[in-house]
Amino acid sequence: MRYDGRDRILILTEDYPSREKPYAMAYVHSRSVSYLGAGVTPVVGSFRCKESYDIDGVKVVYPSRRIASQFDIIFCHAPNLKNHFRLLRSLCRKTIVLFIHGHEVLHNSDYPTPYEWRKSWKDLLASTYDHVKLVTFPYIIKLLAKNNTIKFVFVSSWMKEQFERRINIDLHDFECAIIANSVHPIFRKRTYARSEKSEDVITIRPLDQSKYAIDLVLECARANPKINFDVYGKGVFFNHNASPKNLRWFDRFVPQSSLPELLNQYKLALMPTRYDAQGVSVCEMATFGMPVVTSNIPICREMFSSFNNVTLVDNRHFGLIDISPHFFYPGPEIKDNGLFDGENLSSKELRFGLSGRPTF
Repeated sequence: MRYDGRDRILILTEDYPSREKPYAMAYVHSRSVSYLGAGVTPVVGSFRCKESYDIDGVKVVYPSRRIASQFDIIFCHAPNLKNHFRLLRSLCRKTIVLFIHGHEVLHNSDYPTPYEWRKSWKDLLASTYDHVKLVTFPYIIKLLAKNNTIKFVFVSSWMKEQFERRINIDLHDFECAIIANSVHPIFRKRTYARSEKSEDVITIRPLDQSKYAIDLVLECARANPKINFDVYGKGVFFNHNASPKNLRWFDRFVPQSSLPELLNQYKLALMPTRYDAQGVSVCEMATFGMPVVTSNIPICREMFSSFNNVTLVDNRHFGLIDISPHFFYPGPEIKDNGLFDGENLSSKELRFGLSGRPTF
């Protein structure tokens, strides 16, 4: 679907990819590029932007009130009290689409208990802020809705359910859509092709957030001493936890452009999680066609029910998994029918955001 090239959208986000920080909220940038391909010219307002710049044809600026007032349509990702709502409440007669990704409407206490060495007095501050955030959110939305058209996009049905549990807003009063985050295009263009001399198991995770459950990877490695496990990620987890001899740790980030080649060197991706609104990295591995083991929690059941190459395991049982050869070979391929395809999803977002907009 093509759009009138005059359609311009301001995308509000806390941070954005740059030469210095190429991965900052990269899931927003993938949308911007897709919008360009559809004939829409977005401008990104990043609250971390100190000097305007261009990236892949997308202009990035600091979103002052003067700049924001020039746009009729605003796509707002992960809105927070400090920046997004402070700016939005100074505007009127706009169509504001709020993209709810997770932390902006979840409470600190909802997340898994931090690893012991990660616990801090700052947790109390985070809990206090989250309480204020959840109480304030409905009032701000009602205030914005007096002079603007407000719409909601949720990245999953699970995320919409969490919103309804925590935020005192009747969503029947607003237009809503459930549109997942897209995977990087490279995982749609290429297909998993395991090398003949492939290693056994790979895990790619931030190490120190307990929701990514590196401790469960250790349990699985100890239960399978004849299987080799490679973990890629930054953090100090292994400074506090001894790893078995069959587990190697690579202390580095992996650029997305290099991921297909790296994944092709392994037979299985082990990607446990305790909490997620979608889990884009696992979606990318599943779309790529690689055998994946992840956690049997509601969001994973929602995201991967159509993937024959994904095995769901109860988090209590990762230390009981027997990594036998059948794990290394996915069954007959089941296409995801564009479930996480950026072009399809961006088109849905544009249709939703641009449709029914009021004439001011």
